[in-house]
Amino acid sequence: MKRFLRMNNHKESLLTWSIRAAKFHFDSAEDYQDWKRDKRVFFLFRPSQSDDRGETVFADPENSFDDFEISAGDGDLLIYLEDSGPVITARVTIKVALRPGVDDEAIASWALEKGGWFGSTISLGLYDVSLTEDQGGDWELIG
Repeated sequence: MKRFLRMNNHKESLLTWSIRAAKFHFDSAEDYQDWKRDKRVFFLFRPSQSDDRGETVFADPENSFDDFEISAGDGDLLIYLEDSGPVITARVTIKVALRPGVDDEAIASWALEKGGWFGSTISLGLYDVSLTEDQGGDWELIG
């Protein structure tokens, strides 16, 4: 469950990001049927999209980004199929360089108070689909 991001010789830490019950709505029933064949879900990580541009916690926020298809080696997915789109719970672990002294409390504070939640999301690829609601998510420093 790891994705590795190389960062200018800084010590790297493992972070886990999760989102619960992310409800997607497809504008096209045909696109939804097409997506259901492979059920591909992608993780997008852009800490520079947060209010502080990621500078509070990341050693190199401008270069701390990634996007990839979530697979068994990168994370966990739970997908429920509803009439107009899936409801997805996802958990992804990445390896990224943090500033010295950043702990789990700092990560949680960044996520809530600095808009860190806005630095990551999941998508369903190039389909015309909207993420209409979710039950929240978390960032966690795990190592």
